[in-house]
Amino acid sequence: MAGSLASSADNLIDFPPPYIEKGLPDDPPGWLVGLPFFGSEIDAAWHRLAGNREELNALVKRLIAPARTVALVLGIAANGLLNRCRFSYVTFFLYRDGAAISNALPSRRPASWAANSRGEPAGQGARHGGQRHARHCRHGGGPQGTVAMIPAS
Repeated sequence: MAGSLASSADNLIDFPPPYIEKGLPDDPPGWLVGLPFFGSEIDAAWHRLAGNREELNALVKRLIAPARTVALVLGIAANGLLNRCRFSYVTFFLYRDGAAISNALPSRRPASWAANSRGEPAGQGARHGGQRHARHCRHGGGPQGTVAMIPAS
């Protein structure tokens, strides 16, 4: 999808320069003139711009800044939408198969560990006493427990 978007962006960038250098063709495309309600106005504006190079250049200069803004906003929106889709895709499979995935991964935490951040079995008083340590420890032991799960090399 990203490759298709990139090639389409290249085509879009390569499209205007010949018209800016040589001007518009004398007649607009048939499908453009055939549009209901607007075809005749587009045909008249096309003939007016094709015959007047200065007016065409002024129009192009006037439309460049808004076109860049629209392209930027659409790019940001597309990026956000792509990230949401990716997140939803991964989350769906983790939710659906989470138990199987966690059972398939090797456990790095010994079964004797419980909620104790120092690796001591739960219920056994720590050096400071479980209650006293919990009262004085602001971080809750999360960093030590995370570091303890990393295998030594």
